[in-house]
Amino acid sequence: MSLIENTSELDVETCDEEIATVKSNTVEVDIVELGIQKSASCSWTVPGGEITFCNVITNTSETDLEEVVFRDVLDPRFTYVEDSFEVDEQPQTPSISNNTIEYMIDELNGGASITICFKVRATSV
Repeated sequence: MSLIENTSELDVETCDEEIATVKSNTVEVDIVELGIQKSASCSWTVPGGEITFCNVITNTSETDLEEVVFRDVLDPRFTYVEDSFEVDEQPQTPSISNNTIEYMIDELNGGASITICFKVRATSV
């Protein structure tokens, strides 16, 4: 392993004139943390075989969230199995483009979890 050191210098110009005074309002930012646990029904399969992926998404903060985007980019050796997408065991319809599954979670309350599961089919190994 090699280390590349940046030896460039930064020129800083200063100005003694006050151009304007800027005042700002107080800004509060909620720290939001999401935990994701992904599991698979098996660790391998043959071409044509199916694997079920499940994702448990947990809002570990106290802040309620709206419009959380779930996105899973599939390995090119897999294709999504039509109509297999479920959120908390309820069928849902994700958008699928370029082997990427995307689903909008309308609301995820603080401390709550949801489970998203779907199937993929192996096209090659």
